[in-house]
Amino acid sequence: YCTPAAGVPEQINLQLAGPDSVVVNWVTFHATPVGDPTVTFGDSKGAGATGTVVKGTSHAYSSPSKDRTYFFHFVILSGLKARGTYFYSVKAGGGSASAEFRFRAPHGSDDSGATTLDVYGDMGVYQWNNMQQLYDDCVAGNAVDGIIHMGDHSYNEGDADERRGDGYMQAFQQTLASCPWVPIVGNHEYYSGEELAKFLNNTVGGRDLPKAMRDAIAAHEAVAAAKSAG
Repeated sequence: YCTPAAGVPEQINLQLAGPDSVVVNWVTFHATPVGDPTVTFGDSKGAGATGTVVKGTSHAYSSPSKDRTYFFHFVILSGLKARGTYFYSVKAGGGSASAEFRFRAPHGSDDSGATTLDVYGDMGVYQWNNMQQLYDDCVAGNAVDGIIHMGDHSYNEGDADERRGDGYMQAFQQTLASCPWVPIVGNHEYYSGEELAKFLNNTVGGRDLPKAMRDAIAAHEAVAAAKSAG
């Protein structure tokens, strides 16, 4: 697995948040906070450098073995024009800015046009993954408007102290930075000592349930194990 450079945005992805909004999520690897995360965006090419700046929130995260600390960043882009095309870049505090990415906004509730999605699950980072198909459908072409992943990401996110999950998300960035998705949890997000921690911290719905959720699950397992042993 690669060793990320400090402060460089990685694993950039767009998570569907509503009929006119997306959440931009990414990570940076460093041990202490570097400042507010921001997304600079607009509806014309180059807006990633000169467009509207929107601030978000961050939280620190430690891998299960506690040997790595990094930060998850979340910025909400709302009031988007249905089916509109936008350009953006991300940055955390005084760190490096990302390259500029392009995405199409979700379809609005008053939009009569069809919404087409790629729905799948059980995708790892082996040679038989479908990342290229998803890229071709949603980024290189306009065949679909978004992605729903039904769970079991990367097989397993927790392998190698979550380096496998990090590698999976970075490989997926070329698609997810431009195509909004809805990630759903599966049983493989629990294995390898992971216990849902990375998934819950990496998704907008779970970002407020970090270590406390992991501790609660661990406590439940301890009680169950004690009963089984008795």
